Amino acid sequence: MGKSQPLTAADRQIAFVLGAIVAGLYFRAVPLDLLPGDAGEFQFAAWNFGLAHATGYPLYMIVGGLWQHLWAVIGVSPAASLNLLSAIYGGAAAALLFLLLARALPGDPVPRRLAAALAATYLAANPTFRSQALQAEVYTLQALLLVAVFWAAWRLPEGETPRAEATRFAGLAFIYGLALTHHATALLLAPALLLYLFLWQRDWWRNGRAWALGIPAGLAPLLLYLYVPLRSGPDASPWYHQRLGDGVLTLYDGSARAFVDFVTGRSISVGFLGPGEAFARLG
Repeated sequence: MGKSQPLTAADRQIAFVLGAIVAGLYFRAVPLDLLPGDAGEFQFAAWNFGLAHATGYPLYMIVGGLWQHLWAVIGVSPAASLNLLSAIYGGAAAALLFLLLARALPGDPVPRRLAAALAATYLAANPTFRSQALQAEVYTLQALLLVAVFWAAWRLPEGETPRAEATRFAGLAFIYGLALTHHATALLLAPALLLYLFLWQRDWWRNGRAWALGIPAGLAPLLLYLYVPLRSGPDASPWYHQRLGDGVLTLYDGSARAFVDFVTGRSISVGFLGPGEAFARLG
């Protein structure tokens, strides 16, 4: 593993200014109205602390709902405030990426900062990333969480004792658990994280304290999924209990099977094949 460069007050100030500029530029372009598609669904569901589409995005719903109600006190519309929150997540992701690279890159401070700022700016200016920062969507929060995973992983070698290593490992496990709970695409990062751990220290897995702290820390964010059954009723999520003639069309029935299908995304995987079916088609 490379040697980390110490962060200075100047690094933190640059990161703050960079993040503020990015978020400010996003703010200028953020629509303040209710949006169509998934963004409109999130704007409405978060305000009611209800369910969005699978996998539910409980972290986004809870934080987003609290954010909407906070700004509603001073008259900011729920639709506008949730759009603006995506812009803030985007600016924070760019700022944290700058700090990560300012620590990880070798060389003198000035070229390191320039390279880190260029990389963070490139992320912020990416058309796809920018489009997600201008609407109520889950992806800029996921980007922030993934950069935080990289940050925690990079700090692992800084633990000078087995106890310190275990504490940093638990921090990494918790942040990765949050990212995985927020969006299942974080699972794709698992092989790279395992490779990184073995490159860092071949016998890292022998640290019993790391497992004792890391397993609960990694699993704790999964408790957020309790939000799904708790907020799936007709009061919080009436759109999952549609009137159909004289009856009700229940789209989430609260059963264990419905819960598993919902949080794994199987309930919206129409047209997708399982591994066995996919390989059978190849034959």
